Amino acid sequence: MNLKLFFFLVLLIPIMGSFSFTAVKTVPLPADVINPESINADANHLYIVDGASIHIVSLADFKMIKTFGKQGEGAQEFMINTWFRLKLSAQPNCLFIQSISRVSYFSKDGIFQKEQRLTSRGVNFVPLENEKGFIGSNTGRENNSLFFYLSLYDANFQKGITIFKEQVPFLPGAAFDPLDQKEPVFYAKFGKIFVNGRDGVIHIINPTGKEESAIKYDYGKLDVTQKVKDEMVEYYKTDPRTSMGFEMFKKDMKFSDYFPPVRDYRVANEKVYVFPFNKKEGKSQVFIFDMKGKLLKTLPVEMIEKNPLDFYPFAVENDKLYQAIENIDGESWELRVTDIK
Repeated sequence: MNLKLFFFLVLLIPIMGSFSFTAVKTVPLPADVINPESINADANHLYIVDGASIHIVSLADFKMIKTFGKQGEGAQEFMINTWFRLKLSAQPNCLFIQSISRVSYFSKDGIFQKEQRLTSRGVNFVPLENEKGFIGSNTGRENNSLFFYLSLYDANFQKGITIFKEQVPFLPGAAFDPLDQKEPVFYAKFGKIFVNGRDGVIHIINPTGKEESAIKYDYGKLDVTQKVKDEMVEYYKTDPRTSMGFEMFKKDMKFSDYFPPVRDYRVANEKVYVFPFNKKEGKSQVFIFDMKGKLLKTLPVEMIEKNPLDFYPFAVENDKLYQAIENIDGESWELRVTDIK
């Protein structure tokens, strides 16, 4: 070996060791995937919600295993609309699926098991892992203010104690920040309940409703540029959920100077993966915490954005980040797989 090259490599090794790298590969998704809205994952499968259908994709070879579900009111059909999209939670022993006015249970390979009608309207449910109850979110008014509530429910969907409460920064006719309208995201995993506040804090609560710890971190700030404001105005103007009333509330839109701290997060592999709005050198970051809120690692990740608020659908499992992205031809979808160990 050339002597100069030898010394260069000797010097380079410790420098390289101070960096974290993420391996990335892209694979085509089956042609049946038309417009993925959300992704769940377990150790062996991806579960892709696509309108009123669910695709089960193998993580071994990324082949389609099964597609089930369609719009309707039958035993294996799902009612959805513009305002209420299908919600799926991959549980250890089943797939828990909520549509309008009912919940359905399917095996992990897509075989129908049972369903149950819901009397609680406007509540989004996720099962507790002991399968003896649920957590559910809804909104309500108190003293002319709107609040988000996260509560415990029993096995018959009867409401118990409220374990998290936060004021929603929106009332008709009042000024609101279009970048601060997403409802908190909540999970029930590894014997804990997780919910993020608008202040960027992720609360970790035990099944009795007591907060055990929290993830509090300064992710830095990201300025809200005029370009972002224009994109958000166009988003609200064209989105089916807001387009009809856009002219009525556009005068009340008032942007903050900075984005909220946390854009999204996932709980997997007994870790919490936080994706803030703030970027580093133009690239998204993932902050990986343990279950007590200790930062383990920060990695750069290439995340594709649907709009200034949302990423394209993604899931975290097996120390990997899976994101569905639209192919350049605009007629098919791919899965980007990123190692985030």
